[in-house]
This record gives sequence, C-alpha cells and structure tokens, in this order.
Amino acid sequence: MKTRLHVYVSLAAVAATLPSFVSAEPPAKLTADEPVQLSAFVVDTSKDVGYKAANTISGTRTNVPIGEVPMNIQIVTSELLTDLAVQTPTEALRYFGSVQNTRSGNGNDGGVDLDATDALFGAVRLRGLTSGTNLRNGLRAYNQLPSEFVDRVELIRGPAAVLYGLSEPTGIYNAITKTPVFNRTFGRAQARYGSYDNYAGSLDANYHVGRNVAFRFNAMAAHYDSEFWFAAGDGWAALPQVSWRPFPHTLVQVEYLQSWARRARSDQRHSYGNTATSVQTTPNYPVLVPGMDIPLYEDSRYKVDPRYSFAGPDARRDVREKSYVLTVTQAIGEHLSVNLQGNAFERPHVQEYSNIALIQGNSTFWLDQRTPPQQDAFQLRRWDLIKRWDWVQTFIGTAVYKRDVELPVIGRTNQTFTAGFQGFYNDSNFRQWADQRDLRRRDAQGNVLIAPFIPAGVPSTGNAALLRNNYPSLNGGIFDARSTRPSPGIWFDYLPIDMNVANTRRTADVVMTLLPPGTGTFTSLANANRTKNNFTSAWAQWSGKFWKERLILSAGVFKTDIQQETGNSEATLLPFYDKSATLPQYGAVFRPFQPEWGNISFFALYSESLQPNSDLRDALNNPFEPRLGKGTEFGMKFDVLQGRVSGTISTWDIEQTNRVIFDANAPNPNNPTGLGANIARGLNTSQGWEADFIVTWSPRWQTMLSYSWMDVFSSNDPNPLLNGAAEIGSIQKGYGALTSYRFAPGRLGGLAVGLGVNYKGEEIAEAKRAGFNGERQRVYPGVWDGNAFVSYRTKLLGYQTRWQLNITNLFEIERPVGWDPRKLNDLGYANKPFLYKTERKATLTTTVEF
Repeated sequence: MKTRLHVYVSLAAVAATLPSFVSAEPPAKLTADEPVQLSAFVVDTSKDVGYKAANTISGTRTNVPIGEVPMNIQIVTSELLTDLAVQTPTEALRYFGSVQNTRSGNGNDGGVDLDATDALFGAVRLRGLTSGTNLRNGLRAYNQLPSEFVDRVELIRGPAAVLYGLSEPTGIYNAITKTPVFNRTFGRAQARYGSYDNYAGSLDANYHVGRNVAFRFNAMAAHYDSEFWFAAGDGWAALPQVSWRPFPHTLVQVEYLQSWARRARSDQRHSYGNTATSVQTTPNYPVLVPGMDIPLYEDSRYKVDPRYSFAGPDARRDVREKSYVLTVTQAIGEHLSVNLQGNAFERPHVQEYSNIALIQGNSTFWLDQRTPPQQDAFQLRRWDLIKRWDWVQTFIGTAVYKRDVELPVIGRTNQTFTAGFQGFYNDSNFRQWADQRDLRRRDAQGNVLIAPFIPAGVPSTGNAALLRNNYPSLNGGIFDARSTRPSPGIWFDYLPIDMNVANTRRTADVVMTLLPPGTGTFTSLANANRTKNNFTSAWAQWSGKFWKERLILSAGVFKTDIQQETGNSEATLLPFYDKSATLPQYGAVFRPFQPEWGNISFFALYSESLQPNSDLRDALNNPFEPRLGKGTEFGMKFDVLQGRVSGTISTWDIEQTNRVIFDANAPNPNNPTGLGANIARGLNTSQGWEADFIVTWSPRWQTMLSYSWMDVFSSNDPNPLLNGAAEIGSIQKGYGALTSYRFAPGRLGGLAVGLGVNYKGEEIAEAKRAGFNGERQRVYPGVWDGNAFVSYRTKLLGYQTRWQLNITNLFEIERPVGWDPRKLNDLGYANKPFLYKTERKATLTTTVEF
C-alpha cells in the first residue's frame, strides 16, 4: 500500500474526532416563522424517497413538482449516488437508457470512465448526440465535482433548457451541491480503498451559529489507477460554504471551490495497417483482407501487453479551478421572490501527450523499398504541450411572481410569471507547443536535399510517391546538429518497436525536445488563439394552472445573443460575429383523471436552443456560427398505486442544424494539397422513445428501470454516402435496471444489498465509405455493465457507521481495437473489432457519521 494512503485515511480519522470539538446537539425542527417563501429557488431533497424524487429545480430555475413540468426529467438522488459509490456524478447516468459514455477504439478505458475526459468533464451522449453542457447549481461549469460534494443530479433531456442561455438540443444535466443546513450540526467522514490502489478520504461537516448562520465544509483527496499502464491520477478539492439570513425573508450564500486533478491521457492509436486493400500482413495474420486493422498486441514479434499505453507516463492532463459564488435570495411580499447569482472562476488546463500512430507499411507513409517489401512496425510521434486558461464570470437574475386569480367560468387559477437575465463571459487563451526537430535529409554541407512540399491541388495526401519524395524525414531522416532548425513547421520522429517494450516506455526520454514559446510553436493559424465570448440571454415565461390544476399551460420567449472576439493573440483580437436568436418554448400538462385514480398526466413540448460550435475552427482559424436545435416531445407521467409505481414515457424528434462537418473539397491553404477543411452546414436528427420507471415494492425494496430506442442520423453532408447514415458514436437502444433491498430491524437489521445492470447497444464506429464494406457502417458490439453492493449500518464507539463493498464492471467491458481479418462480413470485409476485456473492480468504503 502506498504511503499516500495513510494521509487520506488520517483525514477520515481526524474528522471522526470532530464531535468532541463541535456541539452535537439534536436536529431542530423548523419553526413557523422560517422564511418558507425562499423555497421558490431551493429544491427540497428531504422529499426524496430512495431513488424517487418529487421536485426539480432545473426545469424552470424554480422549485416545482416534476409532474407539473412538460419535460422528461430524471433525478439521480443522493441515495442512488451513495449506493453506486460513484467517483463522479455522471457515472450514475448510465442507468438511463438514452445516456451513454462514448466508447473509443483508440483509448484505454473502454468507456469505463478511466480517462480524463469522462472523469473530469463528464462527457456523455444524450439521445445519441454529444452533450457537453455541464451545470453546477444552474451555473455553466467545465469540470465535474467529486460525487462526495453532490446532493443530486438532475437530467433534462431534449432542447428544453433554453433558460440557461446556451444548451445542447439533446439536453443538460445539473449537479446540485450539498449546502449549509440551519439549526443542525452534523458531519460525515469517509475513507475508500479499492482495486489497483484506488483510495480516497472525504469530510462533510455542517455547523450552525444560532438560527441565522450555517457553515458547511466539504473536502476530499483521492488517488486513481487501473490495470492499464500509466493510468494513475490524483486529485483533491475543498468546498467551504456559508449561508446567512440577515432578515426573515433574505438569504445570502457564499461558497468557494478550489480543486486540482491530474489524470493520465491514453494514446490515440495503437494498431497498425490501414483500411485499404494495401494492408501489410503479419506472421500472425498472413491473409490479406480488405479493411483489416491489426493491433500491435496481436503480433508475437513484439509481445506488447494489451494493457500497455503507448502514450507513456508523460502523457497527462492537469486541471485546476478556483471558483467564487455569491447568491442572494429575497422574498418581496407574499407573491414575489428574487434570486441573484454571481460566479467568477479561473481554470488553467495543461495537457502533455504524445500524438502517436503505430504503422506498418501504411501507404500514407512510405518508409522504404525493401525486397520483398517488409517494414517493422514503428511509432510515429509528435510530443505536444497544450495550455489553456479560462477566466469566466457569470451573472444570473431570476424573479418569480405567483398569484391565485379568479377567472369567469374557469374559477380559481394559479398564475406564475418568471423573468430573468443571464450573462456568461468567458475569456480564454490557448497555446500549443510541439517537439519540432529537423529530420530532413541533408547533404554534407547541411543543405536540405528535397524540400518538404506538395504542390497545391494534389487530390490526395496518401499519394505514396509524393510523400516519399517530399517527406524524407519519414524515409530514414536523422537529426543533423550542424544545421540550423528549419523554418517553423510540424516535424515527426519515428522509433521502431523493439522486442524490449521498455525501450519505448518514456515518451519524454526519446522524443521530447520542447522549444521555447514563440520559437517552437506551430506556424499554422490554429496553434494559438485568444477568444472572448459574451453569452447573454433574457427570458420571460408564464405558467398557469386551470380547472383544479388538471390543466397546466406554459409558454416562454428566450432571447439569446452570442458575441465573440477571436485572434491568434491579444494584439490581433477582433470581433468575429454577433449572433442573436429569439427562441420559443411552449408546452402543456393535462391530468384527465380524478386524483383518487392516481396522478397521471400527459405532456407536450416544443422548444428551440442555441449552442456555440465548441472550439472547432475553419481553414482560416475562424470559429463557426452557433448550432440551432429544435425539438418536439410528447409523453406521459404517472405516480400510481399509492406512489408505488412512478415514471415517464416519452417520444421525441430533435434536429440540430449548422453542425460542423469535414468537406474533403473545401479550400484549405494550410494543407499541402490545398483542400480539406471543416464547414458548418451539417444536420443531425435524433428520434426515438424512452421509458423510465421506479417501483417501490415495499418501504425497503425499490427498483429503477429504464429503456430507450433511438434513431440518430446525419444529412446535409457533401459526401452523399453520409446523408441518412447513422451518427458516429450513437447507439440504437439502451436499458438499465437497478434494485436494492434494506433489511428490517432484527437479526439482519442495518444490512442492505443491491444489484444493477445496464446495456448499451451497438455503437456506430465509423462513417460509410464508397467502395468499402459495401457502403455499410462498422460498429462496436453492444456492452453489458453492472454494479453490485452490500452495506451494513451499525453503531461503533457511539457513532453511526456504514461499511459498504461495491463490485463494479461486473461483466468486464470489452474495449475494441482494430478490425479482425478472421471475422468477415458477407462481402469479405473485416467488420468485427478485436476485443480486450477490462477488469472487474472492488471498492470498500467506510463512513462515520457524527
């Protein structure tokens, strides 16, 4: 066990002694003069029962019952987060059928949330399309919080969350943090240890000062690792918060977050060969098969462990954050409440990694002309250092006016008017450096023999002869210390794969020659940029309840404006675009049955959304105008049999226009051929239906079920083969089931057990290609995933203690790498990937409450 483990366990042990210093008085009940009017902006998680939640804050920015919102809203409660013992909140979302963590055939995680992208940023797909919108208490955030800091996660699917200013048409997820609690003092210390030396310690302490001030402090530190080489990572975070009620109807909350996380970055590609008919054979696979792509793991000459990462130990991602949030809530009279939020945070983000390809005889890079033609596999490397700094300021103001109004014929109605403003201001600076050695062939006097140049207009960079003649560095070029560095450009190095893999383990030892900033950077326009984004929006929304709340109508208008300045430096910063859109949203909820028959309602919604086109740039380094999403949704919500069965069934149709796609014929002066660039004119369509249920068999036994069927495809593409083709990364169906049972007091009192399984169908791995694979799309096979847990609650030394064992990755998810020539389709093409199992994990968690 590593020494750092003692530090984290000590954190939990010290925290357990806090009751001797903190007054452990019993919880006090709220009195009648508590400012209940403030609940318009605070979701009451005390109404959550197991995995079932009653209210939501994310659908309207106000606290409302889920059944009154015409949207498909699912909640990950604190009990579900605890049972699954997840490290990051989005890991629990995989139990919803239409949510997936994208698998990658080139990564080392197999979709198991091991690499930095998933773990730090919560990268998921909703309804088959990418969703990068990460909210924290309604504020846009880049990083995920540790699950120890989170009280619940609210998932809103579809283009329904336009009141957040910017949102993906697929939906959003909003992590709600734990907040200070008045009139109570309590705490929790936790220690965790698991397979492959994963360990962590956390503390959650709440203390009140009188009736009007409460303080809460959350902290955690963790070490992460897996069976993969060079996969280790570390992180810590601290979140102190203060809530103050200076007046009966005023609430002031202040929080400060500081975090740091370092995770390994897996290699990009670790197979050799290509997908054309010119693939070179190997001793293990001597038969030439179109489409074959053989992992280096399969070649006995090199004896590479499938858990090995060619990126080496120097490839990592380092992310820090400092965040300040001030929230003021004020009730004005009986009917009006106002909420103001201000947030400022800074986030330096550093990536160090090797851009690697492992190639054998690939016609794109002509290496030699041996007879017979045979070339040992080698690593083509470029070492990169990328730094990005983000400085963000957010301001949100929301006002809610509620009043009962008597109308002729209709009678008593409840009217709610909501208005608000949001400003999101992001100043980012991006800089990239690379290992840039001169590997061009030179004569004895140091003159370059052949200039690395391909004339503009050459249709294919895969022309072997041109590349052989014009890129001699890939044909045995060596570094010549006598000559000066060439004019700035991107230069690659390559290393043969030795029988002793240890010779290629440390990327920095063999290729890192980082040059000073300004001299070693790329000359392409995309090597650095400075961007200022001003995203502002305002909204006005109305909701009315009629006929004894059996009909609920809502309508809103949302005005969003995106202003962007961009350039390669501060000096070149110029306005790029100012895009505005007025986005409508309207919906209805209808309850046709008497309340005694159960709470059954039908809902319908139409909504539009606007979202920037991430960080993708065109050939001249200009960003693209935003994507516009629009969608309709119809469904039914129910809570019947005295609350024992509840859930949502819905169907949707979503479109996303102005999507960025690649056009092989678009002009690009930065490419040697002069062609090939990103353009923004694509269209995505997502259609399908889903069902989510929670069954409460008894007060101690509950089950969560989810199913989704999706049809996700693209169009408006310059390549006609891709029009109507399934979207890369999408699946057609997914489902999940999770059940838990808590034993009654007695011999087994305090014992709880649970089991969960989820399935994601075949994932589209690549686009269609003419003359290849019969114009079909290749897929990665569907995967089963699962969790099991057993916990026991008891008193130890006078403190409530919980012991929990979790087994994750029950079915040992298989990660796909390359394409197996032994498994052909009916046209004779390799269309089944090589699969390598990941390993089952166990984690033991100890929690002490005080």
